[in-house]
Amino acid sequence: MRFYDMNCTYLGTKPEVANALEDVTGIEAAFLRGARRFETACVATKMNWMAGRTTGRDEDIAYSMLGIFRVHSTPLYGEGMGAFMRLQDELLKETFDESLFAWKMPGPDAGARYGIEPHSRGPRAPNEWGLLAPSPD
Repeated sequence: MRFYDMNCTYLGTKPEVANALEDVTGIEAAFLRGARRFETACVATKMNWMAGRTTGRDEDIAYSMLGIFRVHSTPLYGEGMGAFMRLQDELLKETFDESLFAWKMPGPDAGARYGIEPHSRGPRAPNEWGLLAPSPD
């Protein structure tokens, strides 16, 4: 893989620019150089790589992660952040990696930001969450 800037100036190969890519993406240079295999990174590490990213559509954050996790899921545009929940459901089926559950609770009133309705019935209070994260953030 070769990298070029916006003026088509050659920057280098992936191994040559791995340190700069690590600074931008948060993905350890050893993975980018091939010194470590992506399959050895735990779910939480891969989620961390995606944290803070933005996409044009809410569901695209989940769809952009399918290859990273080697998970197959049919895109359903219009489902919003429900796509991220489906991704986590698929990960539950495919892996025994408990780091999927290693996420920090979002702040108060984050439910509105993620489109999660307060529970009117059941054991959860309005600002309580389940086992799965609402986003990779």
